[in-house]
Amino acid sequence: MPPSTGLDAEERERRRRISHSAMERRRRERTNHIINELKFLVPWLRNEARMQKLEVLENAVQYIHQLQAAAAVAGASVSSGNIATASSQTVSRDIPVSPTNIAVAVTATEAA
Repeated sequence: MPPSTGLDAEERERRRRISHSAMERRRRERTNHIINELKFLVPWLRNEARMQKLEVLENAVQYIHQLQAAAAVAGASVSSGNIATASSQTVSRDIPVSPTNIAVAVTATEAA
């Protein structure tokens, strides 16, 4: 029987590369899907046609910080006796949210 270890080793290596490529492709597809989902969740990114992944992540972090600030302000309003309604704390999907907009909205709610 002639030694066929060279051919078998080449075949194993070829199959390993194909398998690794498939795993890497699935990982990239999953990552892209999650990035697109994050892009949709940030109000001011929804209509953007093309963005770099890092830009989407940076904007998502900024939006989360803004939501946390709004929740902290709303929590302070509730604990001080000024109960703000859920609708007054709702973030518009068409207007970009900023800490200034949130502070103005909360101040207007407290004044009412």
